[in-house]
Amino acid sequence: MVSFTEKIKKLLNRIANSRGYHIERKVSYNEHELDIFAVLLDTVFRQNSDFYFMQIGAHDGCSSDPIHKLVKLHHWRGLLLEPQTDIFRTLVENYKDEQQLSFCNAALANADGVQTLFSVERSSQLASLDREQLEKTTASSAILEHQIQTISFPTLIKKYEITHLDLLIVDTEGFDFEILKMAFNSSLPIPRLIRYEHLHLNAADRVSCINLLVKHGYKLIRIGHDTLALHYPPSPE
Repeated sequence: MVSFTEKIKKLLNRIANSRGYHIERKVSYNEHELDIFAVLLDTVFRQNSDFYFMQIGAHDGCSSDPIHKLVKLHHWRGLLLEPQTDIFRTLVENYKDEQQLSFCNAALANADGVQTLFSVERSSQLASLDREQLEKTTASSAILEHQIQTISFPTLIKKYEITHLDLLIVDTEGFDFEILKMAFNSSLPIPRLIRYEHLHLNAADRVSCINLLVKHGYKLIRIGHDTLALHYPPSPE
């Protein structure tokens, strides 16, 4: 006998077919999906024997972190910035075996000094120099204020003796465009690969950010809330 479930399936298929549709079982590709970021990273890493990265807004180095496993696997050299003091201590602890890494307990800004950082109560991953950014999704009463150290790009480069960047990762809750402008205005060669979060950028900044990257010779790929930008050097004439 045909089960009730099978009868329903046949009925739904007949209805779908009569309207030009076909019903198929949904197949999950999750465990077999191609990780574009990992592929691009592998390409850039293999082309650079002295691979170096900078992560702005590194948080604890583990939670939803796109490079934690790769840093531990390949022992990449790099600099990680995190302005929140408690989270910074966790970040350093999580990478305690990677002695080749450098850490900076500050926020990247246009000038060295002290600034107010806003965060959300019971959610350390939501922190921004722009209070209005958090107020879009959070009640004012849940927003906390912290006085943090800021460091400029020139000071950062000099202090940590950075000569080049192969990978730049930015996750600063809406300040990403400003960070990229600092990077392009610095004395360093532009990074080969950039990953930044476009989610919290307003419409004008999203477009301006794309235009800036394209102007500097990058090809862009959108992955969820982030944008990947791979630099293609101009072809020799």
